[in-house]
Amino acid sequence: MKLNAASLMNKHIVICVLSAVSVWSASTAPITGTVVDDSGNPVAGAAVIYHGFVPMTLSTKNNHPVPAGTAIGGSVTANSAGQFTTPALAPGPYSLCVYAPDPHLISNCDWATSQPPVTIGPTAIDTQITLRRGVVIHVATSDPNGRLVDNARYYLSAMTKTGAYATAQKDPTVANAGSGTALAVTVPKSTDVYLFLDTELTVINSATGATVLPGTAGLLVAASSASDLQVSLAIQ
Repeated sequence: MKLNAASLMNKHIVICVLSAVSVWSASTAPITGTVVDDSGNPVAGAAVIYHGFVPMTLSTKNNHPVPAGTAIGGSVTANSAGQFTTPALAPGPYSLCVYAPDPHLISNCDWATSQPPVTIGPTAIDTQITLRRGVVIHVATSDPNGRLVDNARYYLSAMTKTGAYATAQKDPTVANAGSGTALAVTVPKSTDVYLFLDTELTVINSATGATVLPGTAGLLVAASSASDLQVSLAIQ
């Protein structure tokens, strides 16, 4: 069969594309690992969130920094032995944030304890992530007028004296908070934390009757014991 120049060019392009795909596929690899607590026990059911770091470049329009590509990310769940495997990922550095079903286990990405990024090369990466056991602060806020139900802004976070912080989430131990809200945040053991509120509502400390001012260190909580702590607030 006689091939003209155009046919040879098309064939060359197809071969080049297939070669590029083969090289790219060979360079991808998964991240595998194990999630354990600080006693070495596997953490079954832990959610492992992976996120690729995208290099920055300068925009040709305004010379401002912009991502040079599309971020790669997703999540997988650790099995009964605490083991996990991500899909095959392109080479580069990735962050791994792990959240356990047990609220007493602190995520490795909270309280400035995130591990250095893992970097994928030509082979798979195997890593172990250890989650520390902490103290859960349960914060119940009563709201007799139902303003929290109307989606009023109400966020709670805890911060150490050194600036490390974590945001409170819905309390998994409370099925129904009624017209109020039930939040929880896990803090490192033997650590004093300040509770911060971001809200337009007037909040008081139920124990003292003092107003908790938004955006300030309204409450100092000492997590010096191994037992969970309870804090009660009220909307005026």
